[in-house]
Amino acid sequence: MIDKISFLLIEGFRNLWRHKLTASTSIFSIFLTLFLIGILIIVGQNSHYPIEYFRSKYKIEVFFNKDTSDAQEKIIIEKIREFPEVRSVTPITKKDAVRIFKDQFGEDVVKMLGYNPLPGSAVVNINKDGFEQVNLEPLIEEIQSLNGVDIVRYQGRLISRLERFYQMMINLLKISTGVILLVSIVVIS
Repeated sequence: MIDKISFLLIEGFRNLWRHKLTASTSIFSIFLTLFLIGILIIVGQNSHYPIEYFRSKYKIEVFFNKDTSDAQEKIIIEKIREFPEVRSVTPITKKDAVRIFKDQFGEDVVKMLGYNPLPGSAVVNINKDGFEQVNLEPLIEEIQSLNGVDIVRYQGRLISRLERFYQMMINLLKISTGVILLVSIVVIS
């Protein structure tokens, strides 16, 4: 048994020595294939970090009707929190809206107009996990259909472009890995 193993090893090294160019080409192509596939796998595994960062910045702004009371706004916010796509909801009362307006523009809207024209609102943060594409349209439609909601605003075009780019990159990585494997199999054979 040991004689057979030693014979096979000795013959293998003799053949490597006899066919140096062919053996070194095969070894180098296997090394290059494994190296490139390893890099593509690492890029694929780490590519979700930037997209998760951008997904964490996706914000949906929900503006309530002007005649909606604070109690009704709280009920609507609780309904929004129940959606599985929603991570958190931050309510912004009419008083908070005046303060935010004053911080951003430096003017007191109540003093200018004599009343508060700003509606109550809420900022909705979505769940960001997973490699699959985020589709916010159904969530937007559900929020828009709630009684007491006036306007729903979000960065729809930006979000869809980022998601489309991410999916194209993942598909390109898969195709590249397949092509590299196919070429290496052809070269080694």
